[in-house]
Amino acid sequence: MLSSYSSFVSQTAGSSMITSVVKRILTTRTICRTDQELLMNLLNRSIISEADMTLINRIHIGLHDGLLRVVD
Repeated sequence: MLSSYSSFVSQTAGSSMITSVVKRILTTRTICRTDQELLMNLLNRSIISEADMTLINRIHIGLHDGLLRVVD
């Protein structure tokens, strides 16, 4: 039972962190290597909700369409 709770807390924390990073990227219209690495780590550690996938897709579309700038 405790491991289920720990897993839920981890997923929730990962989801809110993904939301926070994506909001910052979309607000500034820039993504840096640190943002990319952070998102990749979060995506590898947590189960991705449909809402998180929608946010990640918005970044992908923004990069593809030239609406987001890649900075170092």
